[in-house]
Amino acid sequence: MTNAFLTCLENTQYPFMATTNFISKIDKAILRRFVFKIKFDYLKPDQIEYAFRLTFNLEPPAGLLKLGGLTNGDFAIVKKKAEILDCLSNVQELYNMLKEEVSVKAIGNVVHLEEKINFDRNFVNIEGSSLDLYVKKIKENKINNFSILLHGPSGTGKSLYLRHLAQELGYELIERRASDILSRWHGESEQNLANAFEEAKNRRAILIFDEIDSFLSSKNNMQQVHNAQLVNEFLVQLENHPYPVCGTANYLENMEQASLRRFKINAKFDYLHKDQYNYVYNKTFGVEPPKEINKFTTKIVLKIKKQ
Repeated sequence: MTNAFLTCLENTQYPFMATTNFISKIDKAILRRFVFKIKFDYLKPDQIEYAFRLTFNLEPPAGLLKLGGLTNGDFAIVKKKAEILDCLSNVQELYNMLKEEVSVKAIGNVVHLEEKINFDRNFVNIEGSSLDLYVKKIKENKINNFSILLHGPSGTGKSLYLRHLAQELGYELIERRASDILSRWHGESEQNLANAFEEAKNRRAILIFDEIDSFLSSKNNMQQVHNAQLVNEFLVQLENHPYPVCGTANYLENMEQASLRRFKINAKFDYLHKDQYNYVYNKTFGVEPPKEINKFTTKIVLKIKKQ
């Protein structure tokens, strides 16, 4: 199929144009045959406001720019819906419909934190870490391009903390796992990683890699060259990314050292201290804990169900 297409493309006497949603899926031999390759991206913040005014003849609502991932096609679709529903002058309703369009495109990729996350700092053990001070500086100075790596045993609250942080700072949250990144095909893992950064940039969202140690492993343990290429792709993307990037890791010792150094701060979420047992038990079950709880010698973690 590819060879037949190349032959037709090279021998045609007439202009040939094409569109694609996923240029990474197109064979490179075909791409080279196109004289011009132009990317039509999501609207920039000033373009979003302009599009809202031009389409609806209204001032844009507060919070519109936080949506991200909007296209001119989204505005056209919402206008048609609003005409049918007779709500072209209802700013809040127009905002809700635009938000719905963004959500439909992002199913499976973006976590919308509609309900407030009840995060209790006393439920986690991160003593001796400068994480709290770093986050305080982020909030005070309104820093966007920060990076945080949280590591420690499974169930200690790493992912919940990052979701809480995203909500506190007013960001959408994009989560990726190893299964979203790794591919058996050469070069596709790097492209999946680049796409994750690109989507987070377009949506101005916090990008979180869950169990990042499962695909950014130490070069000493690598058996294939393409894994090293994936690490290099991550380093380049992280260096140039303008928005927050965070990761969680269960086994910090497995991570590639160059990747570790790129995170501006890393903090360990450890097993609960014995003096936390009573508090967590009481808050979780609503009753006083038995005296025997302090006799536990095994490690205790807080298993938190993602909301």
